[in-house]
Amino acid sequence: MKKMPKNLSMVLTLVIVLLFVAPVAADDPPEDLPLETVKFGTVTGGFFFESENVWGAKPDGADRTVTFELPEYDSIEWARLYTLVFCGHMEDDRAGRVITSFDGGDGVTELGNELLNIPAPRNGQVYLVNDHVNRVTSDYQIWYDVTEEITGTEVTARVLSQEVDANWDGRIRYIALAVAYKDDDGEETTYWFNAGHAVTAPGYNPEPRETIFDTSVLSVKPDDAELTVVYTTWNDATYTFGEAVLPDAGTNATSFGAKTNSWFITDVSDDEPTTLTAERIGSSYKWTLAALVTKFDDSAIIAGSAEARTRDTIQVPVSVANITEAQGFGFVLSFDPTYATITGAVNVTPGMVQYEIKPGENRIHVSATTEHNITAGKEPVAIALINVTLSDRVGNSQLKFIASNYNLEYSSGFDSRTFAIIKDGTLVNILRGDLNRNGRVDIGDVAKVAWIAMDLVAQDPLAKFVDDGEPVNHADAARIAYYYVGKIPVL
Repeated sequence: MKKMPKNLSMVLTLVIVLLFVAPVAADDPPEDLPLETVKFGTVTGGFFFESENVWGAKPDGADRTVTFELPEYDSIEWARLYTLVFCGHMEDDRAGRVITSFDGGDGVTELGNELLNIPAPRNGQVYLVNDHVNRVTSDYQIWYDVTEEITGTEVTARVLSQEVDANWDGRIRYIALAVAYKDDDGEETTYWFNAGHAVTAPGYNPEPRETIFDTSVLSVKPDDAELTVVYTTWNDATYTFGEAVLPDAGTNATSFGAKTNSWFITDVSDDEPTTLTAERIGSSYKWTLAALVTKFDDSAIIAGSAEARTRDTIQVPVSVANITEAQGFGFVLSFDPTYATITGAVNVTPGMVQYEIKPGENRIHVSATTEHNITAGKEPVAIALINVTLSDRVGNSQLKFIASNYNLEYSSGFDSRTFAIIKDGTLVNILRGDLNRNGRVDIGDVAKVAWIAMDLVAQDPLAKFVDDGEPVNHADAARIAYYYVGKIPVL
């Protein structure tokens, strides 16, 4: 048998190998690291997200320190620190070292010391260094969990980039901190934090980039939300949130470092997930971080409740809660004339109250302004006192807010906002002189007033019947006694 020619044998071997190797299409797009939700949650408190553009000339541009001022909090639920470092070339394996340290309030801790020296031969492809470091084009993205590191409200991060190879650039584009925190006096806040390392350019990944916020988990449609995007190319993008094209944020072509865009979104879907799309407007566009934060409106106006004697005149507070920097208020409060009559209103804080009583409609229209802005948390703050005179009838009635042209509103800045929570008040008319609460004035009540007058038991304002400016005394004891035996018709 003749031997097969050597060159023919090599060709057949190559054909067989090619038959069993999965083909790779030349036009397959590179796989970058799309922005995906890395943390989602709802807290009574808030979500802090801040990205500092620290781009600059070396050597300072390779050694940056940023201090973040956190709001007051009760505890930290989750926190991450991010940085992006420029290696100097789109593909080469130029080597450098990045050391990240962090002071969360109890002293400086070194978070990591990363040797960065992997090549990126394919533009737009993500190359993983480890589980918290990756490279796309000329940038290394690095992140660390700092949840357990934060104990104070002033925290500091330092990123130091050092040359291993002489051609390592090492300038730092941004240092960013994301923190979900709990605060019992804060608002109910739902947040999504999306992170990745994604780029779009004509020669690779030319399609717009997308990231999804699963807003379908919301049980209540929020009034608004704050959307934040961090991108790192010279040119910005055109953004679409759901079906809405977002306005230009004004950061295009302003820096080679990182830029932060922020918008207040007034239409957030609670029916389905919401897609944020970024379509480049220049030669390339890269984004790495995005956050969506919704705060549920729990602003409240509250009518006070009171228990008083028939025919007493009292002041019932109207209070507000969970509002910030409010300058004015408007509300309409109705009353049941069978049990009470509203006779006026006075301001609690420096400023002015205007009111109009509508007797035929049994309501009072109140508008109030303040000299000093009012901020109230969960603990209500009074804005007005309503003068109420109770009738002779025993029983319960309501002080009820009524929607009208006033719309139960408060003003903050140039905006008028409607209170989200409305709490009516209750008036309890108790029989004048019925100190033992058995539904009538009897000898037990007469005896109690006498004991109070003789300092045998503690003072009780419900036992005061004579307007003499004195504590309960013999005049009050005499008056209830006369009433009990029928000497006077009214107590």
